[in-house]
Amino acid sequence: MLFRFCRQFNIVFRCLMKQQCVYRFKFQRDCLIELLCSCVVSRFIGEGFHFG
Repeated sequence: MLFRFCRQFNIVFRCLMKQQCVYRFKFQRDCLIELLCSCVVSRFIGEGFHFG
């Protein structure tokens, strides 16, 4: 759980850093897609492989 949170935070942090770039619009779009995929995958794993 903590690893998953750290990974998502790392993605968000990278996105914020990328916003300083000249091509920030492209990076923001890529970041949103990457973050959405990460959330979907973590949710799928959490629900599909819930132990306990």
